[in-house]
Amino acid sequence: MKLKSLVSIVAAFTVSACSGIPEKELNTDFSSSACCSQLSALPITQLSIRFNQQVIMDGYLPTISSSLLNENTETDNQRFPTIAYQISGTTKSLSLLIRSYIKDDALFAPSIYIFDKQWRLLSQYTSDNFTYYPAAMQGLERIEASITLEPQRDNSEFIVISTDKTTLNSTINRMHPEALYSESQQIIGYKQLPLTATLSSVGFIDVTASKPKNSAVLTLLAELGVLSNDEPENLDSKQVSQLLTPTDKTIQKMQWLDIQKEIDQALKSDDIKQAVFVANQAAEQGIPEAKDYLLKQLAK
Repeated sequence: MKLKSLVSIVAAFTVSACSGIPEKELNTDFSSSACCSQLSALPITQLSIRFNQQVIMDGYLPTISSSLLNENTETDNQRFPTIAYQISGTTKSLSLLIRSYIKDDALFAPSIYIFDKQWRLLSQYTSDNFTYYPAAMQGLERIEASITLEPQRDNSEFIVISTDKTTLNSTINRMHPEALYSESQQIIGYKQLPLTATLSSVGFIDVTASKPKNSAVLTLLAELGVLSNDEPENLDSKQVSQLLTPTDKTIQKMQWLDIQKEIDQALKSDDIKQAVFVANQAAEQGIPEAKDYLLKQLAK
């Protein structure tokens, strides 16, 4: 895939995705929201490749009891915000990327249900299946999960997102911003008090559907915090280059060759996390083209 094509795909998701969490008071009163007595009565949004939607999970959404979503759940009258999607009939496979963002030390506790055409439950993914990501390089602090579906083989038809009742009011461990900085700089930082976030029945999520292999790239770009241009250098790096003396340029070239080698070695070992770390560190040291180089290697 050419870099321009990769950037176009990423831009379609990233620009429309959650670039910031809305400053909005969440509605925690579920008693006045529309209640559905059966799954088929939920409003359905068509889901296709290159889909992205930010959803505010609160009392303004339809609510449904967890017992309707999972037969193994004890029957009760407690209802939670719920959204439903239907996979396009022409979709052979897709990757569903769900992100739940941390705001004010709390986040939505997601539970994803996959159903067939008859609304029979095929699989369920709880908050325990989500991975925590700190606020690195402009990426918003969140938990996320990527689910690969093949409708023609696994008969998946409907996707329902609701609250994971089993984890409500429990907490997840977070990385303190100072600890994150210390790690990125490879220095020993001061010990911080434990930082946590509480799983809640309301919050902000992001739903993205893409080709199966694109979720990893989207997660990577969220950590990088930038999109690449076709040119290896942006305006700022050109301006800096013009100010360097010949000796400085020679040193920078030697550093750049070392960085390229480190990125190549990390990618050869399938260690994308290390490759991202090297690119981020290089950018902080005044070599922003390291991120562009990493994106080009991924595009190959």
